[in-house]
Amino acid sequence: MKRIIFVLAIICLPILKTVSQELTAKEKSIFDNYFKSKLTYTSDNKKIVSDTLSKVFSDAIYSIQAGFLDGEGGYTYNVVGLYAIKGDLPVKFNIMDLLPAIRSDFSLKDESDAKVFETALDKIKPPDWSNKKYKEHLKIDNKWYFVRGKFFDSKSAYIVTIDQSGKITKIDYNDEAIKK
Repeated sequence: MKRIIFVLAIICLPILKTVSQELTAKEKSIFDNYFKSKLTYTSDNKKIVSDTLSKVFSDAIYSIQAGFLDGEGGYTYNVVGLYAIKGDLPVKFNIMDLLPAIRSDFSLKDESDAKVFETALDKIKPPDWSNKKYKEHLKIDNKWYFVRGKFFDSKSAYIVTIDQSGKITKIDYNDEAIKK
């Protein structure tokens, strides 16, 4: 079987290479000018408003979407992502590295704080429709687990490590945070 796949790859490789080629400068210019004349930049940017966000995160968070109208009734939107503003510059808000964005005075001491944190997570990374039923949070030793969904036989979660006073020292996301 491996030999057949190898032979097919050798036969198909030259065909694939001839299917696509770099554009000449003139061809590139023709397409660039055409699309520049047809496309209109558009955006739908929103500030995510929530009292829990301001309790957990140090900066306001914005949902940014940008796209193009093609001039012929069609459009393309690309979800650009979440951003904060630092000074006069937009800064990408990394949902996989939340620790730098957490307020220095926020702590996870009890169930009430956990609910606030979970509500803030729901605003920036809500579970999709098929995972809402798995959403929960629980504390094991010095770690809080904020479950966002199921991944095969495991639960995906943000794992928030705290010190004795409840100060957050580490935040990780793991698709297999809680294994069955």
